[in-house]
Amino acid sequence: MTSPDSAAASGYDAMSLLTVAIENAQTLNPSAIRDALANITNYQGATFMSRYNANRHPVKSVVINTIRNEQIELYKVVEP
Repeated sequence: MTSPDSAAASGYDAMSLLTVAIENAQTLNPSAIRDALANITNYQGATFMSRYNANRHPVKSVVINTIRNEQIELYKVVEP
């Protein structure tokens, strides 16, 4: 078995954000879901994404890892 990679974390966050947006919109109407997505703030997910900016780009922290003793360790998180 292999550990999840960054693509898995991004996929997890995408589906979680979609779920929150659908729940908030209370409809499956694409425009309502888009608007609900734009209104999500302070999302705490696997990739530390917190919100979307006015251009619909995710605002998220950057995670810097280091390898020590053949293990990946968190070095620091850089906030936007």
